[in-house]
Formats: sequence, structure tokens, C-alpha cells
Amino acid sequence: MKIGSFRFRDLTERTFTNSEKQNSSRVCDTARFSKTAPCISYPTVNIPQEKLQQDIERYTEELKNDTEFVNSNYRFWNANSTCRKLVTSIIMADEGLQEEIAKSIWEGNKKANENRKENPERLLYVPPDYHDYNIKGMLMAGGADARDVLGQYSAVLVKRAQTTGLTDLERLVDSNAEQTERGKRGTFDQRLEPVKENIEKAFQETGMEFDTSKSYEFHLDTSKFHISVSGGTERENEIIEQVINRDHYTGRNLFQTLSALVGHRTDDLKYNPWMADKIQIQKDEMIAQYGIADVPAEYQERIKKLLPAFEWHRADQNLKQKFGFGIDQLSYNRTEGKLVGKTPEQTAAIEAAGHEFMKLSGYHIIGLLDRYQDTPVFSETLFTLENGKFHALY
Repeated sequence: MKIGSFRFRDLTERTFTNSEKQNSSRVCDTARFSKTAPCISYPTVNIPQEKLQQDIERYTEELKNDTEFVNSNYRFWNANSTCRKLVTSIIMADEGLQEEIAKSIWEGNKKANENRKENPERLLYVPPDYHDYNIKGMLMAGGADARDVLGQYSAVLVKRAQTTGLTDLERLVDSNAEQTERGKRGTFDQRLEPVKENIEKAFQETGMEFDTSKSYEFHLDTSKFHISVSGGTERENEIIEQVINRDHYTGRNLFQTLSALVGHRTDDLKYNPWMADKIQIQKDEMIAQYGIADVPAEYQERIKKLLPAFEWHRADQNLKQKFGFGIDQLSYNRTEGKLVGKTPEQTAAIEAAGHEFMKLSGYHIIGLLDRYQDTPVFSETLFTLENGKFHALY
């Protein structure tokens, strides 16, 4: 069998003769751990584009019919053989994507080598140019080579999720990228899709139908971080209020709602001013392309304080529940880096708890000291739910 004879559908194995196995193993090891050794010579792959498109359509249909995968919150190429075949076909069919992956591998290996300078034997091979990577050949080779490429595909999707956005197919094959997109590019309504689904489910469980034609208004009392609802019947308001204020291991709806208020993009994808400095990828290009929304300065100052104030409130409640006193009963000794009580009894309780106090509350509170300023007040309607769609008001 010639070195180019591989089984395309088996993405984790490469078929060699005995002599090829010995030689290729030696060259692969050298190529992976030597800075100067040449890359393994991968075969030229010539699969007709029409065949690849047929494979993509077939695997997509198979994957969509896999309800366990589709409904999973952990969709990933390595968790499903059909998804793995689909992603491989997608990469094989897209030269632009192959270039993105090659550049990602190249940059990743260069960065890794910077951290391995003291261990020359651990240096990875980096070709002079990322175009020297044979992405198709690496996929066909299977094993670690294919996994490298597929892993970088996930990295490319995460980058796209933060910049240009994903296609429906890309969202299907990678739930992490989909969640990243919702967090980085999502409008207020898009970021609250999970909360909306929980509201609809709660109505179903009570034998009621959620009326999307109604308009609901939401107010936030930051003294106790409770959202109140108006606009529906007393029972409808009560159900929505119960769901949206839920904030424990079964559903962090309150945190998701507050995070959406702070982190969402406008409906035309403009960045809110307080989030512009947090853009991590292609900041100048993204601002030039999408722009920054015009939001009153007074609202900006309040919304920037919202999440630190919420964390402060939760830390205070947690402290009271576990130790019987709140944050206002603590003093921070910056010189010694420790929290002490304002009374001998409180200090004794802290010392008795020892590291357990710091682990459960102390470290979190110290971390908040530089971020928490004060608790903002929102007397106005903060957001609405109209015709089944959430809208932030400012």
C-alpha cells in the first residue's frame, strides 16, 4: 500500500504497511519535538468537491436526527462520530477554513515554543510559513494529526463567534462556540433565550399557556436584588417573577438576566459603551464595523456598577447565612491581607473557621473590594417582554 492510501471515514487511524509504520512513527516523533526537522510528508488529497458537499449534507441530516446530540448542551466534534465526520468534510471542502486552521496551528506552536525555550527537546516543529501545513493530509492521516486540526477548528469557531458570527451549521456542531457567540454578540433577547424557555416551561407545568401577545414590564430592586413583574394577570406575573429570580444550581436565571443587561449588543449589533473596552479580538476592526451605541452617560455609570453590586449582595447574604454577620461587620487589613471582625466575637468566629472562612467567603470579598463602588438604584422600568421578545430600556 502506498503512503497515500488512507481510509477517509476512519478519522482516528491511518493505514500503513509495516515498514511505513516504523518510518512514519520515527519521522512524526522528530517532527513534533524538533525545531528544525522537516514535517512529515503528507499525501495530496483529491476528493471531488461534489463528493464533499454530498457528505456534508448527509452527515448534517444524520446529526439533526440525533435528538440526544441536538438537545445536548455539550455538542462537540469529539463527542459524536457523525459530528466528527461532518466537521472533517466541512474543513476538507473549505480552503479558506483550512488556511485559518493552519495559521492557528502555526501561531499556537510558535507561542508554545516561547514557553519551552529552556527545554529544547520539547520544542515543536514550526515551518517558515503557515501555508506549509497540509491540513487535508493531516486530516487523512488520522490520529494526533487529525485531532490537532479538529481542535483548531473549534478555536476558529470561537474566534468567529466573537467577531463575524456563526452559521446555523457551526452552532449545531459546537455548543461552546454557540454559547460564546451568545455572550459576545448576543442581543438582549438572544442572551435571554434560556430564561424565556424556562418561563414557557413553567407555564406548561402549571397547565397554562404563555401569552406572547402581552407586554410585561420588569423592575429591579437592588436593595435585595429582586425583579418584579407587571403587565399580566396576578398569576402570570407571579410565575414569571418566580422563574426570573431563580438563582441556584437548578437555573441561574437572575444572574443570566443581570449579565444580559450589562453584556448585550444592541439589535443592530452596536457595542454598548461600557463594553467597548472589553473587546478581546480585533477591537478596532469590530468597533469600526459595528459602532458604539449612544447611551445616556448617567445610565452607563449605573449599569457598570450592577454586576459588582450583585456579587457584593450575594457575598453579604452568604456571609450572614454561614457566620451570622454581614460584610459591613468586617474590616480589611491590607498590610496583612486578612479580614477581621469589628467585634471580638466576630474576629473569634473568623479565626475559629480558619481557612474555611477564607475559602467560603473571604477571598471572594477581598476580590470585590476594588470592583465594588456602591449599589446603583434603578427606579425606572429596566426592560420589557413584548410579543415574546425581551427589550432593554435606556
